[in-house]
Amino acid sequence: MAIITNIKYIQYFFNDSIALKYLYSVCKNGHKNQIRIFNLPLNSFKKEPITDNLFALEQNYITKSRADCFWESHKQYIDIQLHLSGIEQMEFNNINSFKISKPYDAARDLIIYEDNNYSNKIIMQKNDIAIFFPEDAHLGTAMYNKTPSNILKTVIKYPLRLWR
Repeated sequence: MAIITNIKYIQYFFNDSIALKYLYSVCKNGHKNQIRIFNLPLNSFKKEPITDNLFALEQNYITKSRADCFWESHKQYIDIQLHLSGIEQMEFNNINSFKISKPYDAARDLIIYEDNNYSNKIIMQKNDIAIFFPEDAHLGTAMYNKTPSNILKTVIKYPLRLWR
């Protein structure tokens, strides 16, 4: 099941020192990793290698209407999503609550689901972290309170095989 926390408490849930060092670095004002994310062009993302096994998707986008968002999950990677700026509504629930609309795409490690009315809603703000496991369908990029927000965040794609 998903873990929702804050950068202050991430060490209680996760102890990979390299990944933690990266997460802390993007929260540190003036650090090159934070500067790189804050300099991303709007509506873009960058795949940033962390180690041979870890990478991050650094992102800059504007939230949108929930109707324009989609549900997804992954089989090979755990998402560790850290918000650096903006307010985003995210939702999650167990994959068994959904019907698959696009089957597993191994090249993208992605399953897409039909929408449903059953979800846990969370509001993500600066320094909040959401960790989504393969059992967690999740929906992101949605506006909170019908107000668009510029989101800067990073998503570590953490291989499931290394999580144990």
